[in-house]
Amino acid sequence: MSMDTLATLIARFAQQDAIAKIARLDLELAALREILELRNAELAERPPTHRVPSAYPSYEVARQSGCVLIYGAIPPYDYSGLRYVLGDEVVQSRKLAALLGATFAIGLRADIGAFIDQLNQEPKS
Repeated sequence: MSMDTLATLIARFAQQDAIAKIARLDLELAALREILELRNAELAERPPTHRVPSAYPSYEVARQSGCVLIYGAIPPYDYSGLRYVLGDEVVQSRKLAALLGATFAIGLRADIGAFIDQLNQEPKS
């Protein structure tokens, strides 16, 4: 077997291996998309405000319009843990917190902006 033939065979095997890896990644991506769709459907079925009592009785965590609202005094280690779980794209909004009487309001910038706009459009009583 010549070196050119050997190199061609190696290249074909590498290409087939890459194709197989891509196919596995496509399957994994499809599974992740399905999981995300199910999770989004679960979240859509929840009531608009879903308050969860915490193990630390001085605060409550609520989820509304894609934002996380915290009412009461929250220990710093819980707050940093919440930021870690929610990710780097999450921002804190003092304006939204003030509008809702919450201690903290955290969410994606787009969700916070949309929620503030929604609150500003509601008639004031």
